[in-house]
Amino acid sequence: MQPGQGLTVSVSFNKGIVAATSTAAGFMLFMQDNKYFVWLVILLLVQGFLLAYVFTNFKVIARDIKVLYSPPAGLTAPEMGYIDKRAYSNSLFAAAMVEASISKYITLKVIKGSGDHNNYELRKAGRTMGHINSFSQAIADECPLDITEGVYSAKVAALNAQLKASLEAKYSFPQAPKWPGIVSLLLLVLIFILGLVSAYCYFNFVVWISLVLIAASVLLHTRIAAVIKAYRPAGNDLETQVAGFKMYLNATDHDRRNFINAPELSTALYEKYLPYSIALGLENAWGTLFKDTIATAINNNTYTPTVNYVGWGRGHYNHFYNSLFYLSMANSLYASSIEPVYTNSGSDYSGSSGSSDYSSDSSSFDSDSYDSSSDSDSGFSDDGGGGGGGDGF
Repeated sequence: MQPGQGLTVSVSFNKGIVAATSTAAGFMLFMQDNKYFVWLVILLLVQGFLLAYVFTNFKVIARDIKVLYSPPAGLTAPEMGYIDKRAYSNSLFAAAMVEASISKYITLKVIKGSGDHNNYELRKAGRTMGHINSFSQAIADECPLDITEGVYSAKVAALNAQLKASLEAKYSFPQAPKWPGIVSLLLLVLIFILGLVSAYCYFNFVVWISLVLIAASVLLHTRIAAVIKAYRPAGNDLETQVAGFKMYLNATDHDRRNFINAPELSTALYEKYLPYSIALGLENAWGTLFKDTIATAINNNTYTPTVNYVGWGRGHYNHFYNSLFYLSMANSLYASSIEPVYTNSGSDYSGSSGSSDYSSDSSSFDSDSYDSSSDSDSGFSDDGGGGGGGDGF
């Protein structure tokens, strides 16, 4: 034979000469030869049982949501938005300011600036309508209040902090425990490591099985995290009612045809629930529903907005049903509540307008397209003064 050539020797003998390996011994040998893959399967099964536990104990309770044509009794717009989001956001302060104006606690003048930047002028109105709103009264007590885009206001900062603190103190939401998510994440990490080791050691079909098991672990962890995040306890009637009113605000004109005894569209109805739509992020849908109603009423001089829009020009009504307008308002209020950080030079300072966690539907609104010089006889006042109209609360 030449060097490097192989030699095969075949030997046969009758069964029984060599004792057969027992089942237990065979199992131990399999475990020893494939220990990484076996542990990979075991950990994946544990993660599967964890998902079953989470589904059983923290599943999302199906709610019987019915459309409501008015907010749950006693809920202010910021309260409804906080309950819906389960978190505080800049839009809630903007909703509170508009609510105070429509409820006649204050007069609110929105002065159009350059681009998307607007300034706000608040004055105490001297009378109230409907139920007593303590935070609207708190805003009125701080008047007169002028808010300039990007300029810090101690009053705005105090009011923003007061609203956030009051909502967090009044409402708490049961949460699913965090440990299932943490355990699932640890299992995912171990499965990933063992899957790579198993694929490296065996170099056969086990490689593909290991990759499939890693992918399955990722899906299991994602599902566990989603169930925990969406957890709602049974019997939470208040959240169910908020969801029902939210359905009404988000309804299209076509949807309204299926409603029974729904209120007729009017400028008074639009203003009455405008703060709620802002708090819930539905001002786009709510305002679009009244697009023709508002335009017709203003052209016929039968409607003057309670919120006084200065410098917008006659015939431009997009800000009534545009999310970017209220996004700008929310961001302006938030920026005014951020105290500037002074540098060592003593005279210069730097501030941050922060980032808004307020989001709403996209819109094609372009504030630069407004021409405030056209039609000086607009129903929108350019020289101040609070608007009348609207029945408010």
